[in-house]
Amino acid sequence: MKHMTILRGGPGSGKTTFAETVAQRKQAKVISADDYFTHDGCYDFRPSELGQAHGQCFRRAVASISNWGCDLVVDNTNSQSDEMIPYLALAQAYGYTVEIITMVCDPEVAWARQTHGLPREKFDQINRRLLANDRTPALYRGAPWIRESVEVTDNSDFNPQDWEMSS
Repeated sequence: MKHMTILRGGPGSGKTTFAETVAQRKQAKVISADDYFTHDGCYDFRPSELGQAHGQCFRRAVASISNWGCDLVVDNTNSQSDEMIPYLALAQAYGYTVEIITMVCDPEVAWARQTHGLPREKFDQINRRLLANDRTPALYRGAPWIRESVEVTDNSDFNPQDWEMSS
């Protein structure tokens, strides 16, 4: 059976590194909205074009599944559970199993390694949304073809329940 891995996590949480490792191990294709902002190996994040980036990412997912039937890793923030619905619907339509992996990282570690150049306020807002939202959208909760897990990516004793956002 074909498989889709959907990553959730804030900027700098290790999603891309994890995605590349999973893709290599499972011979899967990685798709990411960040690809839209990468040209000739240089990353140039433009927040005003985020909608176009996510549209391109989803179209690539559709093409990858419908044309080639390959396993897929979705490497996006997915800070709100509803952002995953199109990918879950696509997986369901093509009979894929899904694993939703939430990347957990100490916010100071993630802040130091994020490459988006986000202001701290926006960075904290994204991470608050991640903690406040359920991992699986209500529409798909309990679906037998969806599995959830958490991956800690900073090798620390960080506990997300202890996370207090900076003001």
